[in-house]
Amino acid sequence: MPALPCPSCGRPADPTLPCPSCGADAGGIAAELARVEREISELSRQDVAMQVQRTQLSKRMQAAMHRRALLANAQDERSRHATTKQKRSTGRRRPPRVPPTRHPRPIPRPAPEAFSDAVPPPPVPGDEHPQVVRPEQSTRSVQNILLALGALLLGVAAVVFAGVAISTLDDLSRATILIVATLLMLLAPPAIARRGLTATAETLAAVGLLLVPLDGYALWEVEQLHRGAIPGTVFAGLVFAASAAIAGAYASSTGLAVPRYATLLALQPILPLMAYEAISGPGGWALVLTVVAMMDLALARALPTHLAAWARPGSAPA
Repeated sequence: MPALPCPSCGRPADPTLPCPSCGADAGGIAAELARVEREISELSRQDVAMQVQRTQLSKRMQAAMHRRALLANAQDERSRHATTKQKRSTGRRRPPRVPPTRHPRPIPRPAPEAFSDAVPPPPVPGDEHPQVVRPEQSTRSVQNILLALGALLLGVAAVVFAGVAISTLDDLSRATILIVATLLMLLAPPAIARRGLTATAETLAAVGLLLVPLDGYALWEVEQLHRGAIPGTVFAGLVFAASAAIAGAYASSTGLAVPRYATLLALQPILPLMAYEAISGPGGWALVLTVVAMMDLALARALPTHLAAWARPGSAPA
């Protein structure tokens, strides 16, 4: 049994035995049980009182919120009535009457030609500087974007054809089909450019020039042509050299802009690929890349001189 404070001296004592300090009887278990029950009943009464007070507070808060909603609706209704009454009083006002003159001047009527089907919308009140609504993209920009996407799709289709498609054909047949497609693609842009559709011609020329390196790859797959006598890097350099020569001749004959950029791009990897087997160490690569940079600088200086000869005046973009 735990020790409880003695009712006489306050020191801890066993409630079943007399107090060891003062000898007083601690009251026994029954007295302590009665005291605990009285404490529990008092706490229960306080809990019930707090619940009643909480319920009353909740009811008062709900009543206040309902009254606030009624007052807000009444204020909005009063403002709405005042606005409607003001509009009615303003609309009933009549402009001042001007006395007629002896010789009224006739009001000129506009000619029938002055009217047009395209009537501008009335100006918005308070908007002194109306903004002009412009489209996000012009028709020419959308057309160029569609042409670029079409060229990209054609290029992807050509790559897939060269690498994966028509696996039932042999390498020579596949290379022949690619070469014929390249010739047809390069023959179409000059005829299209003569009709004024320069942007379409530029797109087809880009796809046709992209097919030229793919033709070289298809020829490399034909072992009967090289039989492994030429290293792969040297053959790739020769392919890019042929691509640059074809693009340069195509630019000079057609006057299109895309073949010029194709020529510059095809010239970049020629020297590194041709000298790949002989390059050893960072020094060799630095020398080769320096020569490529000097070649680009010479081309940049010579480009303005030959630009007039390459350009084709009188062409309108399509």
